[in-house]
Amino acid sequence: MMAIDSTMIKRKSEHMLNEIEHLKEFKGITFEIFKDSWRNIRIVERSLQIIAQAVLDIAGHIIANKGWGTPTTYRETVMVLVRNEIIEDSLGNRLADLIGMRNILVHEYLAIDVSILHAAITQVIQDGPVFVQQILSIIP
Repeated sequence: MMAIDSTMIKRKSEHMLNEIEHLKEFKGITFEIFKDSWRNIRIVERSLQIIAQAVLDIAGHIIANKGWGTPTTYRETVMVLVRNEIIEDSLGNRLADLIGMRNILVHEYLAIDVSILHAAITQVIQDGPVFVQQILSIIP
């Protein structure tokens, strides 16, 4: 086992928080206005994808360095942090949903429901900083 790379974790966390700041610009936009702007949709999709990827990168790094095995799915990656009491269960479940959305966005399995995308803005704005706080509490 190697030591956790606190510099990498902090850099990824900062990147996440910067993306969350960008998302805050969309928090007050009604669904009716949001759904009619492909620019709004594309920006939010990309920000959510970046945030979800940062969660995966951070979780994967911690799991590898703690020797907690190899998760079989991206969703499982987040749940390993829950099982090892790094993040709270309810937060882990919501982040697993974000990871599922990321997979749809990245692989274009199907068209994303714009109402789910719009609702995710507020949830990620709330959950992202909590995730970062819980992660940073375990690194030197």
